[in-house]
This record gives sequence, structure tokens and C-alpha cells, in this order.
Amino acid sequence: MQTIPALQSQREGKRCFELDFAKALAVVFMIFVHARMLWGNHGVPSAIGFAIDFAGTPLCAPVFMICMGAGWIFTRHTAPGDFFRRGLALLALGYLLNLARLTIPLALIGGFPGGFSVLTPVNSFFAADILQFAGLAFLFMALVKKMHVSDAALLGITILSSTLGGVLNGRLLTGVEPLASLQGLFVYAGLTTAFPFFSWIVYPVAGYFFAKHLTACENRTRFYGAVGGWALLAGLAVFLTGKHYGLTFASYFGENTYYGQTPFSTLGVLSVAFFWMALLYFATFVLQREMFRKTILRWSRNVLPIYLCQWIVMDWGAIVLHRLEISLPPTDATTISIAAGVLIVSDLIGCGYRAAMLRLKPGTSPIIDRIDIQ
Repeated sequence: MQTIPALQSQREGKRCFELDFAKALAVVFMIFVHARMLWGNHGVPSAIGFAIDFAGTPLCAPVFMICMGAGWIFTRHTAPGDFFRRGLALLALGYLLNLARLTIPLALIGGFPGGFSVLTPVNSFFAADILQFAGLAFLFMALVKKMHVSDAALLGITILSSTLGGVLNGRLLTGVEPLASLQGLFVYAGLTTAFPFFSWIVYPVAGYFFAKHLTACENRTRFYGAVGGWALLAGLAVFLTGKHYGLTFASYFGENTYYGQTPFSTLGVLSVAFFWMALLYFATFVLQREMFRKTILRWSRNVLPIYLCQWIVMDWGAIVLHRLEISLPPTDATTISIAAGVLIVSDLIGCGYRAAMLRLKPGTSPIIDRIDIQ
């Protein structure tokens, strides 16, 4: 599938650098929030901690999934079979990652510290995360294409799915692992659940519709201005209404409420995500340095290897340190240092893998591009 860095606007003949920008920052925010999740101190409020938590919630996975949905429009490989094969590959890769980052180290070395101590080699293998969701989303889109579902029907199905997720999240669960993890593929089911399909399919579908309008627009600046304006109005309406009824930051972005979203909280997250994407578009007019743009394009192109590497490095590190009884100070400085180090290492590994594959098979795209999220 053609990746977003290679895409061109059909109207203007320019690369959609703003989508690369959004996706690259999403993966950076992801690493920082994962580092804070494992080594941060959530009991001591701080401005840096709040900034990481915020960047790692509405500006992270939702934005990335919007970009993933946009890729459904921009790809050259639009047949249902292409989406079906990509979906199966991503599902398989998700469970292989669970094996590499959790099952093997937990079995060979020992358990996780703190709240993650309930993870075992078995239940960690079945944990549902973003690769599993991406796989289901591609399978869903394969069915949509195979059945020639209209845009109006797709919108209706998506709204129904979000409503169903809001009703069923955290309910009708057995609490028995790994069955709970398998339920977690579709509805929020606790620690081994992230990005359940019913609640989160909204984001790639929103990206799909967004990209349809983006490719059809005559003036991208005017388009992003409208997107930012409507997102701001929608966000104000949602969050002011929520405040009236006593909702707080945690009501939208706390662990349970973030993963197990309702249609109302999803609308709030969508408004923040699209406002952020509009801001990034206008920021690209200023951020023109060649080194900066090359870095963004590299991170965007290497999203999948960076994602895989950062989880393996951080989870193995946390398990080994726990086994050695080494405790790192739970400070913002620790979070930032670890996140920056992991980003550098993951970036280097991603670049090294791509260079090695291109050297071994010149003129062909690395296999990781053929099973990528984007």
C-alpha cells in the first residue's frame, strides 16, 4: 500500500506533508506516554506530566487512526482483497508483537512491577492493542468495499457501532482471561484491552471521509481553515456541555474512559484531533527547514518499525529492571530521558532495517511496507 509520504494532493500536486507531520508527532507522543505509563509518577501532578498525558491521548492514537483512514483513499491498492490481506497480516503481527514484547520476557525473566503485575505469559499474548484494531479496521473496510456500501450507509454503521460500544464497554464480560482479551477486540474489557473496534472504528472512518473531501477541495488552506473552525466549535460545545454535567479531563482521557469511549466523548476527542491537524497544516508554512522535513518524513515512513521497536525495548527493559530490583526515580526527567532514548534507538533500528532490505532486494519495497498500518 502506498504510504502517506508518497501521496500527492490530486488538486494541487503537492505532498500532504501535514498528514506526515501529524502521524510522525503521534508516534513521538506515543513513546512519551508509554514511558510515562511505565516509569512516571501519576500520583504527583505536574505540568509536564499533564502535557504528556494530553499529547498521548487525543493527539496520539486518534490522530494516527484518522491518518490511517485517510490512507484508504490515497492507496493505489483499493481492491477488497488488498484490504483483507492487509487486515490479516496486521492481526498476525499484533499477536507476534505480544509474543516478542510480553509473553517471552514474562516467561523467561519474570513479571511486571506495579499495576502490570497481573500480566502473565498467557493473557499478555491475547492482549488487544492498536495492531489488532488496525487489522480489524482493514477487514471491515474490505467488507465495505466488497459489499459496495454507500457513504451514507457507512456513516450510519459507524454511528451505530460507536453507540453499541458506549453501551457494551465494560459490560457482559466474563472476567476470565484470555476470553476477556478476545472480547476486548470489540468492547473495552480492562487491562488487556486497548482500542476496541466498536468504539474506535469512528476514527479511521472519519479519516476516510476527511481524505475524500481533502482530495476534492480546490483550496487546501480554505479547507483546513473550515476544518479547524468547525472542530473548535464542536469541541467548545462538547466540553462546555460536559463541564455543565460535571465531566472532567479524566471523563474523556482517563484510562477506562479513553479506551471505552461513548459517542459523546468520541465527539470531543474528534474535535481536538481535527483542530490539531488543522493547526499542523498551518504550521507547515513556517516549518520549512530541510532537516526538519526529512526527519518528519522518515518518522512517518518508519512508523511501524518504530512502533514495534519501542514496545520491545520498553517492555523488556521494565521486566529486566524489575527482576534485578532496580528502581528508577518516577520523575518527569526519567520519563523524558527514557522516551528520548527509545525514540532514537527505534528510529535507528527502523532506518537500519529499511536500508538492509533495500540492499538485499534493490528496487523492491521492504516487506514491512506491504503489511504496514498506513
